[in-house]
Amino acid sequence: MSIRGYKVRQLGFVGEVGVPKAVQVLAALKRDGWTQIRRHGSHRQLEKDGVTRTWAHHDGSDLGAARMAQVARTFGYTLDELRRL
Repeated sequence: MSIRGYKVRQLGFVGEVGVPKAVQVLAALKRDGWTQIRRHGSHRQLEKDGVTRTWAHHDGSDLGAARMAQVARTFGYTLDELRRL
């Protein structure tokens, strides 16, 4: 894929420039069984099987490779598993 002459790698959740938005990743986590139990600003508490994790990303923010890896580790996925959700 090419945007303005630059080659962009295609990832699992791709926006216009190949980087997923936080809202897309959050929606994928919810489809996989995570439920929001409370929210305070941009911080959301998600729960699945008795495990609670904090989601602290604004909906419109881009999640690059390093941030995606951190989210995957926090929620118990590999990076490839998270991209396939």
